[in-house]
Amino acid sequence: MARDSQFEILNPEDALALQALAEAVGWRFHPEQAHLLLSSGGTVFGQRVQGRLIASAGIYIYGTSLSSLGVVMVDRAFQRRGLGRRMVERCLTEVAKTDTPVTLVATSEGFPLYASLGFQTVGQVYRYQKDSVHSDDTLPNHAGMSKMTEADLAEVIRMDEVAFGAPRSALLHTLFSQMQEGYMVRDATGAVRGMAIAVCRGACLVIGPLVAHAETTAMALVQRIAASFDGPVRLDVPSHQAAFVAQLASHGFRERMASPVMCLGRTNLPGQRDLLFAIADPAFG
Repeated sequence: MARDSQFEILNPEDALALQALAEAVGWRFHPEQAHLLLSSGGTVFGQRVQGRLIASAGIYIYGTSLSSLGVVMVDRAFQRRGLGRRMVERCLTEVAKTDTPVTLVATSEGFPLYASLGFQTVGQVYRYQKDSVHSDDTLPNHAGMSKMTEADLAEVIRMDEVAFGAPRSALLHTLFSQMQEGYMVRDATGAVRGMAIAVCRGACLVIGPLVAHAETTAMALVQRIAASFDGPVRLDVPSHQAAFVAQLASHGFRERMASPVMCLGRTNLPGQRDLLFAIADPAFG
């Protein structure tokens, strides 16, 4: 761990400490997720008291198009002392070097802080989960679908950038290394029309990012991935995908959580967001 003025910069070796902090604030983290948050090209600041990590905040800067703020946690014993605000402000100082807009997915506890710092709500993210993957649904025979391989990674990165509006190569490389299931969809010419990565978080399979040129392609990817997993399946869906949400509900997925998407420095999010059907993780925007 390196020291950075008042705070310290966490690295992948601090994954267990970050996981313990998440558990202390009531979040469900798994070792793979903690490692992902610390090894995806961002800067995660932390503060310790007597060797114990008691606060964190991370900033992920994607070129000059967009940054994402996440992993903002303060141990309950140290809350209401302004520590969370100071850590977020430290992240924003880092972003100011590039003059990049910042997005985040807010918790109800963090929303007042972000609003006071000038963040504005620009949308919602809905968490949908299906606890049992067993169903009578007929698995779609979607033309051009194949398992994702390392040879596909460059195209995955490009497609994600088009949809998200900013380059996230480091994140996607780390996600690929943790991937439980991944699929590509190509048309008759070989052009990519959809892709999805799914990783395990404990007993749950989390799908995201999920990018597709059509709602039917996105749903076919979800069904294919869900059919391969014996356990709960989850994805975080942007609010503009109303028709896709209706399809998820018809296939047994239920809403578990709704979270505001906020932005500082612009009034909307970049990219072709109509192609983005599920985000990678709230911390990454």
